Amino acid sequence: MPEKMYCYVEDCKIYYHLSYTVSNQGSDTVSFSYMQVSPSGVLVSTTGLPMTIPPGESRFFEFDVLVTEFMNGTLHFSFIDPETGCEKQYSDTLLLETCMDEECDISEDCSFEFNPEISTPHQSSYFNFFFNVPGAVQLVSIWSVPPQIVNYTSSSSLDINGLMMFDYARLSQMAVNDEYVCFHVVVCFEENRLCHAKLCIHAKMLRDMIPDDYRQFSDSSMADNDSTRSLRFNMDVQQEYKPYLAPNPAHNEVMVMGIAPEEVAEITVLTLQGGQVAVFRNDYRFNVSRLAKATYIVRVITTDRKVHYLKLVKQ
Repeated sequence: MPEKMYCYVEDCKIYYHLSYTVSNQGSDTVSFSYMQVSPSGVLVSTTGLPMTIPPGESRFFEFDVLVTEFMNGTLHFSFIDPETGCEKQYSDTLLLETCMDEECDISEDCSFEFNPEISTPHQSSYFNFFFNVPGAVQLVSIWSVPPQIVNYTSSSSLDINGLMMFDYARLSQMAVNDEYVCFHVVVCFEENRLCHAKLCIHAKMLRDMIPDDYRQFSDSSMADNDSTRSLRFNMDVQQEYKPYLAPNPAHNEVMVMGIAPEEVAEITVLTLQGGQVAVFRNDYRFNVSRLAKATYIVRVITTDRKVHYLKLVKQ
């Protein structure tokens, strides 16, 4: 356990200050010249390195870490001597709730929508989601339990638009088991005040949004209720006005269609797992000739901050 651990906030970012006493209980002198931190933070400052500890003695050490990963909540770090390979490992739980000094909630107009453009029938199910935390000025972090978020973006008004993906069989089993998907949002208010908002939705609600032709054949009758038909009807109506990519499949230049060219603010090409591949700004055309042959997600953000997720096949 650290002798001292506390968090502080600067520019809407969470930092932790930790201090330890490192003891040498062996028979040889040990030396440490640097340290590594993972996976929840980035080392920003240290005091006490390099250090040399004779047998039977101790040395005091302290450091500051910028928190970058909130879902894990555990900080691992090591003191290392590259000459001898000697390594001293530590780990501690970051009590992030101690940094929160504001109560907040996700707005009631949050929404979820099945995305048939990207989903694969009977295999992967993608959903668009929208959140807003009234009064917040900056998004610090967002994650879900279980981890299903593929991508997200936020506007200056803190409208959070994103994409999540489920293995269809996994989502169906969660629905049968009466499980929930919980979203966690950490936001910043004025004067560096932070809050943690949480929203949980039943897995059955998401599963029931999936049209029959995207379901496994064995359970296509699970959602033949009025609410599901209404969700599907609304989705189909909206599809008529959604943008699309042409040509698709593509070899070279691709155009975003269904949106006025001057209204396309940003185009981001992502892997199916959410990794960023390329970014194009202020043009409705983009070139994919250098991309590997694969299927990609294309995120289109308009000048009025609407977000669309589309599928692109690169040949």
